[in-house]
Amino acid sequence: MTAGSAQPRKYRVLLGVVTGLGIAALAAVIIALFWRGPEWVDGINPDHLGKNDGPKATVVAGLRTALATCLVGIAALVGLYFTRATYQQNRAKDQEQFALAQKQFELTQEAQQTSRTESQEQFALAQKQFELAQETQRQNRISDEERSELAREGQITERYIKAVTLLADEDEGALTARLAGIYALERIMGDSQKDHETIVKLLAAFIRRHAKITSEYGEPVRDDVQAALTVLAQRPDRPESFVIDLSHTDLRDAELATARLEQTNFAHSKLNGASLTGAHLSKANFWKAQLKEAVADGADFRSAHLLETEMWTLDGTGADFRAAYMRQADLRGANLQDAKFDGADLTEARFIAEDGTRIAIVDTEQLLVATVSQGTLLHPSIKDDPVMAAHIRECDKDFFGPNP
Repeated sequence: MTAGSAQPRKYRVLLGVVTGLGIAALAAVIIALFWRGPEWVDGINPDHLGKNDGPKATVVAGLRTALATCLVGIAALVGLYFTRATYQQNRAKDQEQFALAQKQFELTQEAQQTSRTESQEQFALAQKQFELAQETQRQNRISDEERSELAREGQITERYIKAVTLLADEDEGALTARLAGIYALERIMGDSQKDHETIVKLLAAFIRRHAKITSEYGEPVRDDVQAALTVLAQRPDRPESFVIDLSHTDLRDAELATARLEQTNFAHSKLNGASLTGAHLSKANFWKAQLKEAVADGADFRSAHLLETEMWTLDGTGADFRAAYMRQADLRGANLQDAKFDGADLTEARFIAEDGTRIAIVDTEQLLVATVSQGTLLHPSIKDDPVMAAHIRECDKDFFGPNP
């Protein structure tokens, strides 16, 4: 309790004492008047009233009644005063308790706010430290990755140089070294996408150098050339911005089954007797190439360039020649059973020898979906078929225009 609040309380206590004394004195006066008031006021002595003093008794009774009423009123006022004093005291106490409770609440809130602020500051500091640790870890990881990449690049470069060195060994007895170089390049190509195109071009150049056409009747493909072909045929499937150039190469009896060599340039190359079963050769260039006696069952030649390609006795069972450019292609004696020719251009292609031998295995239904001209050499049973004859006239009309 403060000094400011103690001073009014002192005055209230003093006022209460004075008021109490005043009320007590007033009560004493009323009591005295109650007993001796008639005698003092009217000269009537209540103790000596007889039967014949009725009017005086009435006066005495009225005066006493009035005094009694005053006394009761004073008592009521006193009770009201003390009730009010008690109420004010209790109210003041309640207000003090409320003020104390409010003060404690404010102190508690302030303490909580302080604690919350400290917690937030600690959390922000911890978060900042965590972010710094993460950034440091990220920088360290980047540095580690850069060092690892540099080390990896250095290793790949070293491996590449060794592989090229082995590949360049052209001694007669260095076949094993060249094979080791080829397979080393295959591993590097699988590990490094960045070196993919370089290695593909290098292997293609190796094939062109070591598989040159030297005579009409050459030897089967060399082991190291076959190894390079196999690596190219099974290379990782990645986007390439160039065409593999295997033109003017002698690839007789090469093993290229299921090879993935789309768009490859085989112009003027010899693939006689090669195994092309299921090979992927769409959009490949076979201009004036030789595929005599090659096995190409199920091979994909869609949209391939087969102009003047020699395919004598080719096994093209189930092969796909859709949209292929096959003008003047030589298909004498080829097995073309179940092959697809939808949209293929077979203008002046040969399916039979001029002497009637080497008849290609093909039927009318297969050729009705292709462009067949009057100059296309077909077996008479096919060419004289009314449906095929009408188809040939329609194709020639589209190419040469209607007859005048």
